[in-house]
Amino acid sequence: MAGEGLLLVSACGNTRELISNAPATAPSVLSVGGVIIPKDGKAEHALPYPNSRGVTFENKWTPEILAPAANIVLPTPFQSREEFLNHFTASSDSLPWGYARTEGTSFAAPMILGAAACIWEARPNWSSRQVKSALLATSRASLPIWNELQAGVVDVYAAVNFDHGIEQIQGEGAYACWQRWKRKGLADRLRALQSDDTDKVMKSLLSFYSDASLIELKQPLYKWLQHPDEKVRCVSALLLSEHPEWYTTELVREVLRDPSPHVRMAGVYAIQRHPEWWGEITEELVPLLGDPSLDIRYWAVRLAANINDPLFVRPLIAGLAEEANHQRASTFGERCGALERITGVQFPPVPEWREGQGTYSERSTEARLSMTRRWKNWLKTQGDQHK
Repeated sequence: MAGEGLLLVSACGNTRELISNAPATAPSVLSVGGVIIPKDGKAEHALPYPNSRGVTFENKWTPEILAPAANIVLPTPFQSREEFLNHFTASSDSLPWGYARTEGTSFAAPMILGAAACIWEARPNWSSRQVKSALLATSRASLPIWNELQAGVVDVYAAVNFDHGIEQIQGEGAYACWQRWKRKGLADRLRALQSDDTDKVMKSLLSFYSDASLIELKQPLYKWLQHPDEKVRCVSALLLSEHPEWYTTELVREVLRDPSPHVRMAGVYAIQRHPEWWGEITEELVPLLGDPSLDIRYWAVRLAANINDPLFVRPLIAGLAEEANHQRASTFGERCGALERITGVQFPPVPEWREGQGTYSERSTEARLSMTRRWKNWLKTQGDQHK
């Protein structure tokens, strides 16, 4: 779609321990993070919103641009006085009836989309690439207080008046590169796999996605699982998952032990796609529940919930305190969800969740620590059942 002239915008997500949600990580998508609107409304006093952030597989940093993501006042159709009083901020705020404060990068992203629409209205001859480059080039430079997001706040006026000058020709996009390599002959692509040029090997490997099983690929993929470049190993592991008849459980174990988080994530992805392996690979997943990469940890916990094996109960509970103390909302929530699915036991948050209280508020942290204590106490009552 980006190749057809559309400007693609996506929120990067609201959990600071993860790199991003899937749409925002795509190379052609403009990823949007947020800042918290201060009481005095001055940008220099804005704090960073705890949104997702990090470097993607294609070396793209997300978020690329920022907009207000907290202290946003919007119409809120309360259905009753009770619903109004139960909102975390509305009942103590000075806003008119029917309005309340909300938060999330899901609100920041539409602001960027609206900003782009304003720019296009003022500059109807600009391409989507020009609108995007104007937004990024004129965003207000990161101040020290939100420097961790490595992005600037949108400035519509500056973007409308941006002078592109002699615009530099951008490099080939990931999708266009994939299409170009797909058009090459099979012999050329297989020959490229033998190259000493890592970039050429990567492009050739990626071109085989969506192909039918090609027996000519089998040996090169086995070879490149040992390649010194982590991304070549990652793509090789992903391609092997397309051909489970070539992928032994021993190879899966090797992938899960790889020092690169990219490669280990490829292993988690492969296991997720092939339930026929679950019975043989369960024990190898246990260390991933505490993996140093929080993205791997998150997806490993989700996979544990799907596998639904009591073996996971103790390590899932063992990690709750760390997640709660470090305010890792996503991984904590997934651990609780996995435990509920495996055990059939549920502990509601205390204090209970109230709309508008904030994912990283003191109240939310208190609730997570309370749930951690209750899960640990429950485990003590189980005797040897979950050892």
